[in-house]
Amino acid sequence: MDPEQWNIFQREINNHKYTTFEVYLKDSIENENARQEFINGRMNEIIQDIKFALNVANTKKYTRNVPKRNNLPLHIRQQFNQLYQLASLKRYLKDHDSILKNKNEFLDVNNTLNQTEKDYVDLKDILVAFNKHWKCKRKWLTKLVGSQRIVLIHPFPLLLETETELDRIITVIIQLEQAINKQLHLDRSTWDTEQITKFINRQDDDIKNNNKRMLNSILE
Repeated sequence: MDPEQWNIFQREINNHKYTTFEVYLKDSIENENARQEFINGRMNEIIQDIKFALNVANTKKYTRNVPKRNNLPLHIRQQFNQLYQLASLKRYLKDHDSILKNKNEFLDVNNTLNQTEKDYVDLKDILVAFNKHWKCKRKWLTKLVGSQRIVLIHPFPLLLETETELDRIITVIIQLEQAINKQLHLDRSTWDTEQITKFINRQDDDIKNNNKRMLNSILE
């Protein structure tokens, strides 16, 4: 807010006259909640007047950005990370599955590439690379399954050698994604509610104790 906008804002605020509690009582029925009702009504009136004055002064409204994941609680960041790793592993396993299901076609294409590109990539080398990656992920995936209390009917194999094994693992990954997504939705909803409540409480405190922050909170 520049000096000119501040002057306009002050002028608009000073134009508003507020009745006293005594005058308020003359026009209403006195009861044990009268004082609290008067305070609540007056605070709402002041907030509306401030918003109107800010609008007349042509101040820009602050737009709150969506919180970055780094600002989220640790357990929610971990859930996002788990979903990312599961999606990556699922794609990797589907590629492996595709090679096994279309082995002859893959060998034909691979032989053609070996002849034209002179790379001489052997299918066995590719499968060894897949199994090395699986060895790194197998322990992590087993631990994640345990944390989500999913019962494995078939333990994860040490090596990925059959289509059936791959299909089973992919099915488990889909179960994990569904379970983590469900928990993430609940945790994120709870956290968002807590942040909204904290923001509202801070606004109320600012109105009572901090005029400068009060203006900023209203602009938010």
